[in-house]
Amino acid sequence: MLSQKESRWKKPLMIAFLVMIVLGFSVPLFQLGGNTDQTPQQVQPRLCQNDAECYLTCDDKPVEVLCQQNLCVQNSCTEFNLFPYLQQPQEIALSVMVNDVPLSLQNSNPKDLFVRFNDNIVQLHAQRVSLSSILEKAGIILQNQCLTMQGTTYCADTKSTLNITANGENTYQFGQYVPKE
Repeated sequence: MLSQKESRWKKPLMIAFLVMIVLGFSVPLFQLGGNTDQTPQQVQPRLCQNDAECYLTCDDKPVEVLCQQNLCVQNSCTEFNLFPYLQQPQEIALSVMVNDVPLSLQNSNPKDLFVRFNDNIVQLHAQRVSLSSILEKAGIILQNQCLTMQGTTYCADTKSTLNITANGENTYQFGQYVPKE
């Protein structure tokens, strides 16, 4: 049998141990529930059809954001913008020819802000915009060595020729090409 001294300490030690277990599990739960403003928030991508739908207001100032492949490239003020808006545009001479017939390049949506077409002169209000993103604003999809416009696809093969000229130089990189002024 246990001596009276041992039994006298056994109950308080057991109660203290149980209290520590309860506190050990409940205190972290209280800390998680109270600090929700410090946890990083996932920002959902925003769908868009033109650049005007991607506007953000950061520090009470409007921020123009590029709409690329029907998604805004920046979704919150904390995200880095790969294509900041330039007030003074870069100008590029661009011509796209399919079977030696030039395609008419014009904005498919007047609410697009970053790319403007004026005959075969393209005004870019951002740097590092690829040729496929520029032609997307004219309603032309450029993938690999194929071009799709108004539901018709043309490829650079034995049946047809596809010639893209930027600033007087032919480009064979097609969609990945980033034209410079």
